Amino acid sequence: MDERVHARRRIAEAVYQLVGQVVRLFLGADERDAPVDVHALLLRGYIPIRYIRRNGKVCFPLFNWGSDYSDPQTESDPFYQAKGDRGSRYAFLRTGVEDGYITGETADAVLNYMNAIEEATAITEDIDARYDAFANAEASLINNALVVPMGMSVPKYLATRLNYWEGQYASTGFSNKRLKGIHVLDHYVSMAEYEANRDAR
Repeated sequence: MDERVHARRRIAEAVYQLVGQVVRLFLGADERDAPVDVHALLLRGYIPIRYIRRNGKVCFPLFNWGSDYSDPQTESDPFYQAKGDRGSRYAFLRTGVEDGYITGETADAVLNYMNAIEEATAITEDIDARYDAFANAEASLINNALVVPMGMSVPKYLATRLNYWEGQYASTGFSNKRLKGIHVLDHYVSMAEYEANRDAR
């Protein structure tokens, strides 16, 4: 089997273990009381989504997300659904409530989150109140364990002859993937040169 597949499986097993520990800690239980079934869909990319996630055959899918635009509403995009919305989301939370799969306190938590997002979205004049409202909605999502934050990706060192600091920049989205305005150098950029380019920007 390909070494990359073995490596991804080792990473997935470590993630399974970590998520299980976080969930048991949240529940105040041990492995016997709260066995956790964790599936990382990233193991095979997004191919199994229609077979697994949309059919509800998953306990804890592992996904990554980054802000698409500079407004706190962007952080709700993977989770918020309007009433009757059957569109693509990372978590079909409202769909689960509307279809009767999510019930009880969990359903209440889902609908409270949806209502909180709608209230936060309606705030357009006071930016501080808008940020606070979205932060409170996100806190309810996490505090009710509808989402378990795992960490943040750290970019690895990349040997390149491009000075990425010459290119476009935006605090959100994938602007650093655009090569317009970037020159190809006659040498590879060292870490010291990278840091100097960054500081000179």
